[in-house]
Amino acid sequence: GDILENQNLIIPDFWINPRLNTTGVTVDADSPLGYGDYNDDGAVTPDEVLPIGAANFAANDINNDNVINDKDAFFYYYTVYLNDPANNPLGQDLGIAPGGVHYYTGDQSFNPWSVPEGTPIIFVDGDVDILFSDTSWWGGSGDHTVIATGTITITQPTNGSNDRLTLVSYGDCNTGGVRAFGGVRGELVVYTNSDFNAYYGGRTNGTMFAKDNVNVDTVAAIPGLLNRDLKKGSRDWSDPASWPLGIPPNFATVSPSFSIKDETKSSPQGYVPRWQQD
Repeated sequence: GDILENQNLIIPDFWINPRLNTTGVTVDADSPLGYGDYNDDGAVTPDEVLPIGAANFAANDINNDNVINDKDAFFYYYTVYLNDPANNPLGQDLGIAPGGVHYYTGDQSFNPWSVPEGTPIIFVDGDVDILFSDTSWWGGSGDHTVIATGTITITQPTNGSNDRLTLVSYGDCNTGGVRAFGGVRGELVVYTNSDFNAYYGGRTNGTMFAKDNVNVDTVAAIPGLLNRDLKKGSRDWSDPASWPLGIPPNFATVSPSFSIKDETKSSPQGYVPRWQQD
């Protein structure tokens, strides 16, 4: 599998807001826009807006939360830029702009099949709770992406061997389940701006990226139930055309490989998991 070592990351391209009528959403803007991050706290708040900058502030507060920060760039990338047929590989309106058929406002809970089969992507402005999968996972191959401005929690993630489920969260992404009851047969791709947390058991085949931390907690490794499988996915990442819909353009450049020693700690190289260290 792939994991990122503890280090300061180069911010992926998709945090940059490509607005055409201003210099874009940026937290270090200064007087030309009439506002700026003058206290260097990573955001622009109303008290940092000059009267001449009110219109620019309103235009760049993309998600209307009365602050300009990286979250506005995240919101813009998906609901405006990627939603444009000219900017996504499907060449169609994805319906993830506010008011679109695949745009959801507020926290959402999805049971299996609650999202129509064949939906390429959904956007949720809030937290997401998913049981198994929000769309069907049988009858041919499926490629589905869930985007959320909050935390994504998926219990017992399930898909078929030909399926790929991609989760992109501005907050944490949590997953867990019972290994004996099946799980991810195809790919599970996770991209989170915060922590990726794998609780209890289950199978996770694919690629996980967390800007902050990757936490694995099996609590009690009951054979066949709460044991945890983390396996590398089988998809080819060398061709950007094969990347999941919604993954940032430079995603593959921040995934150096790693290895873990076996249970006997006899491997000459690799990292000993914390629960196996002396």
